Amino acid sequence: MSQNQLPVYSPIQKVFLDLLGLLMKTLLRLDVVGLENIPASGPVVIIINHIAFLDPLMVCAVSPRLVIPMAKKEAFDSFLWRPFLKLYGAIPVQRGEADTRAVKTALQLLRQQGAILMAPEGTRSTTYRLQPGKEGAAMIALRSEAVIVPIGITGTHQIRANLTRFKRAPVLLAVGQPLRLRSTSANGRSNRAEMAAMTQELMYRLARQLPSEFRGVYANLEEATETYLRPVELVLPGNSN
Repeated sequence: MSQNQLPVYSPIQKVFLDLLGLLMKTLLRLDVVGLENIPASGPVVIIINHIAFLDPLMVCAVSPRLVIPMAKKEAFDSFLWRPFLKLYGAIPVQRGEADTRAVKTALQLLRQQGAILMAPEGTRSTTYRLQPGKEGAAMIALRSEAVIVPIGITGTHQIRANLTRFKRAPVLLAVGQPLRLRSTSANGRSNRAEMAAMTQELMYRLARQLPSEFRGVYANLEEATETYLRPVELVLPGNSN
């Protein structure tokens, strides 16, 4: 694949996303805001809050470009989901340890101008509020020089309750401003403390995309800093000057 070539959907991925789209229309009243903030080209790391199994799949379905999710290894052990995750090309991640294989796979995909999806909390939030973020997303984005796009998701935790009432759950995807990370260290290599600070800044950006009651440990946006964040201005069709 050349440097300027974007990964394209395989036939299997197209079928999977079409089926997923039908499922979403059945279950959800979906509203997506800010979809134009996902860059049309180049390496991208999408970060989301995670409150329901459907969250990453839903983002993949609405994205204007192919997005590959990083999913916990346990999901690949599921008889129901294993075939779909493998055929779609999801990247398995061993939680609770430094999974170098998953990191290498993600970096390779980003070097090929791809887009990946990560949930920095590392697991679903049972309270539906943001939990402390882990440093994997910041590390991968910094090493790949990828654009980072935060997407806040609300409403998917209500799908089951709405199904019992034969109603579609109202769900909102709020896509935030694209960003890049920059290191302030002299040699350009971030130490552990700097990586933790970058993660905090990214999580506050993710919190901005959520209603206040779902921001959890990042509820106080006044504590947010932007030492390591640089906004990305996208060139939209018709505005190439």
